[in-house]
Amino acid sequence: MISVYLSGPIGGCTDEEVFGWRNRMKALLPRYNVIDPTVRDMRGKVMTREDDKYVIEKDKAEIRQSRYLVVNPWKATFGTPMEVIYAYDVCNGCCVISVIPPGCPGDHPWIRYHSNVHVETLEEAAEMIKYMDRHLEDSHYN
Repeated sequence: MISVYLSGPIGGCTDEEVFGWRNRMKALLPRYNVIDPTVRDMRGKVMTREDDKYVIEKDKAEIRQSRYLVVNPWKATFGTPMEVIYAYDVCNGCCVISVIPPGCPGDHPWIRYHSNVHVETLEEAAEMIKYMDRHLEDSHYN
């Protein structure tokens, strides 16, 4: 099954901000293994160096196993651009799709530069993934 990693703000966000768009993406991609890093939600916890290592290493492993990384940078954060750069620079074959509507507060040159595809909505991101997979399947049989 093809994996899609969901990258976006977590720290300092409400539950709706953290989970709302991710749940929408899961609903839009029912035939995909949608990887949600919020299973390691550490908001409100005092993090140790071991906690940091655990979270980062798990995130990196999940990004490496993904064919797509969908980034929703609806606000500026530190971790989100790092995931994007990691996927783009280190994980050959991982396509980074950025969801950046006009006027998006989290729109940043580092995210745009390290994205393969730019769309304005989550729905467009899901359709792009489905389109690219159909194209890949067609090219394998021709």
